[in-house]
Amino acid sequence: CDTQHVDEHGNQLLCDREVLNQCVAIWFGSTQAFEDFLRTEVSQTVVRDLRENVFTTTWALQVTSPILWTFMDFMAAHAREGQWLPLFDKFVLGLVSWLLCGTMILELCLFLSKRYCRASWGGPLPDFFLKLA
Repeated sequence: CDTQHVDEHGNQLLCDREVLNQCVAIWFGSTQAFEDFLRTEVSQTVVRDLRENVFTTTWALQVTSPILWTFMDFMAAHAREGQWLPLFDKFVLGLVSWLLCGTMILELCLFLSKRYCRASWGGPLPDFFLKLA
């Protein structure tokens, strides 16, 4: 559209926008029907998937990995000093804190947010994130 559908040699080009609008009209009947489909069915599917499938165990372990890094820093300090018993203690405490406490706190927060947050996604901020998705 910016080049008036003419290439650098003066040849006519198809308008992508017109082709796309024609395809949408063939598939959905009209552009308005397509937009309604996006606003209803696709929007509901995106919201459901974001609520149920985004926060996986792998994600939780990645998000809480700084807990482990902190304990690894303590372990390195004990290793430099040759303090092997405190090093082992920090190793076990770091793994327990990372694998159990960190992920359990995240799971609790996710459970509470799913349980007590509004079922509808009204409001400007959720609508903004929904449009980004």
